[in-house]
Amino acid sequence: MINEILASNDAAFEDTDNPGEFPDAIELYNAGNATADLGGWTIADDKVTATAPAGVTLAAGTYLVLIADDDTDADAWPHLPFKLGAGGDTVTLKDDGGTTIDEVSWDEDDTDLVFGAQQEDVSIARSPDGSDTWVTDDTPTLGAKNE
Repeated sequence: MINEILASNDAAFEDTDNPGEFPDAIELYNAGNATADLGGWTIADDKVTATAPAGVTLAAGTYLVLIADDDTDADAWPHLPFKLGAGGDTVTLKDDGGTTIDEVSWDEDDTDLVFGAQQEDVSIARSPDGSDTWVTDDTPTLGAKNE
């Protein structure tokens, strides 16, 4: 499931593959009891879709951070070919059969959605991990437990 989103990153989360770069990021979390095979799963914003290559797995109780940095190289995974819109966007996770597993939407003008426009270096996260409750986090915890 989608567990944390950082859509306006200036200095909160550094891309370890590209030191000095601070891209948007999406954290996936496996709340299940078994390893999930994510090969063929897709993640998309409201315009672009990326597909996880074969062999990508997520162990039970662990996290996978996807880098939303607009990297269009076909072998870039976990770098995604889109960035997130800090003022509004939709992130959708689907399994390899096309079934929607999770979707998070926001729009700065729609107060009925999960959250509004994103503040710089503040993420939104499920707290506790995997729950239905979303909170803002002044100290993003991408790849680690949300508290």
